[in-house]
Amino acid sequence: MQSKRGGARIGAGRKPKALRYEGVAQRAEETIVEALPEIVDKLVSMAKAGDVAAARYVVDRILGRVAVLEAAPVEDRKLPYNELDFEEARDKRAKSRYVFSREMADWNRQVEERWGSWRMPESTSTSGETLDDLKRAVEEDERRRGRG
Repeated sequence: MQSKRGGARIGAGRKPKALRYEGVAQRAEETIVEALPEIVDKLVSMAKAGDVAAARYVVDRILGRVAVLEAAPVEDRKLPYNELDFEEARDKRAKSRYVFSREMADWNRQVEERWGSWRMPESTSTSGETLDDLKRAVEEDERRRGRG
């Protein structure tokens, strides 16, 4: 039963590509399936003749790809991640957060020392007085610094 209030209706909208091209995909698949014995025979004969790429492809397809290691097993002397490694990593993160917070506090203090006397007026008026006060403060600061 369909409602007359809009929304998705059965059969509405575009058909998915899988349904639109179902016939084309089926014919392509049949063509590939028919050619597979010849393709496999050709790949095997190329691999036997010394074609390394063909041999690698055939082996990868039959046995699956080999997982790539970061280092050769003989050279990999790193111990697996354990509880001690976890605690060290946690401590390192905590220390870096502490250092960061200290650096930010120092930076805030420097900014406050440099710009502390130059504050926005507390007035919330919508007239031009606040803007004029700000302009005067900037001009005064520039005069003090010798720029104006």
